[in-house]
Amino acid sequence: LPIFQSGSDTILKAMKRHYLTAEFQSQIEKIKNIYPDSAFGIDVITGFPGETNELFEETFSFLEKLDFTHLHVFTYSPKIGTPAALMKNQIKNSLKKERTNRLLNLSEIKKLRFSETLISKNQILSGIVEEKSDGYWTLLSDHFVRVYFKSDENLKRELLVLNPKESFLDGVLAELR
Repeated sequence: LPIFQSGSDTILKAMKRHYLTAEFQSQIEKIKNIYPDSAFGIDVITGFPGETNELFEETFSFLEKLDFTHLHVFTYSPKIGTPAALMKNQIKNSLKKERTNRLLNLSEIKKLRFSETLISKNQILSGIVEEKSDGYWTLLSDHFVRVYFKSDENLKRELLVLNPKESFLDGVLAELR
């Protein structure tokens, strides 16, 4: 799978990437056909030099339609000595921040939809218990979803299997199997 960084072929070319968005989408679709409940986190950069409003909207529109779980959004910042730092059409920080926030909001929507799908399918979730806070144990599941559950036992570092029950905070509330 190529590393995704923009949903605009124009920006990918400016970044000197050797793939197009259609290739990335095709790879995601192939994997989803084999493993429909697989989770995908995607890295995306906002504010690369020359990213016009239209090119950003291409990225946003592409991501809205793409079947993924969450985004890791990075705001471009020039690094001295790199070709991109010397490019014309650097983007204002305020506009980069606005674009980053729009993609973060999209990521939250995608994450919630994915969690709801797991709940509706009663998809078994597993993971290693991390900590207990405010009465809930938490773990990051094999589907990259934050799972919360209650137990009086000390389950820290235990590998558990759980059933999701409902959306909760930034993930799902589950019960032990």
